[in-house]
Amino acid sequence: MNMDIEIPELEYHPLTLHDNVLPFVDAAVLHLTQTGSFQAGQPLVFITESALRTMETHTRSNTGRELGGLLAGNFCMHGDVPFTWLQVALPAERAAGNRGSLCFTIEAIEEIDRQREALYPHLRQVGWYHSHPGLGVFMSGTDLHTHRTVFNDGPFVAFVLDPVGRANGMFAWMKNSVAGPLAYWIATS
Repeated sequence: MNMDIEIPELEYHPLTLHDNVLPFVDAAVLHLTQTGSFQAGQPLVFITESALRTMETHTRSNTGRELGGLLAGNFCMHGDVPFTWLQVALPAERAAGNRGSLCFTIEAIEEIDRQREALYPHLRQVGWYHSHPGLGVFMSGTDLHTHRTVFNDGPFVAFVLDPVGRANGMFAWMKNSVAGPLAYWIATS
């Protein structure tokens, strides 16, 4: 489903213990393309086209092993409607991966967080992504464990990409468990 929507000036409110308000989006007309079927009660997730392309380019760069990275953006409110605005994908160049698994080492996480802080200090981690080359789009037991233990204190998302099958899916917390693949919207200006 395609639609044009005018986005008013939105104030970003990170879901943290801090009471700060991050910069707002300039008034703009964005073209939104829905991917997948929306399920009642699912989280609203908007992703920039450039973040999606970064994930696709990174995971296609080596289809012989799993690759991944972190996702940066903000957890937002528009009125009383919460949503995740995913703006940047940061590849984890130092993550250890093989054909069937990916390990985000402490060094890899620290490096990505330094990049995020230097390049995008107004953004926070909103999730992670990784590839399943030729295996399809799903959350493995290890993926679910990672999401439950590392990304458990907010509405974090996980993107899984199959660069061989040219498919992807978004997974997120829904009713205290990880659900997906769920609908998301790609934003282009």
